[in-house]
Amino acid sequence: MRVTYFIDWGELKARGQAARTSGLKKGDIVIGFGGKRNFESFDHLHAHCALTLQAGDATEIEVWRDGALVTLSYRLPE
Repeated sequence: MRVTYFIDWGELKARGQAARTSGLKKGDIVIGFGGKRNFESFDHLHAHCALTLQAGDATEIEVWRDGALVTLSYRLPE
């Protein structure tokens, strides 16, 4: 799942800000989130977050960037 934009407005802007703070960049390909790698879409990933994590929880995002696997630390916004 390629990152093409960040939400920087409205009710969900904290998610976009948290993603940027973690080091996620446009063009990154999300390989895994929170130790899972079987997400079919960003909607699927967001549903998993809503069901298993709470605001303030920390987890990891695995991305493919410039030919290498990169692991980022991510904290869900409050």
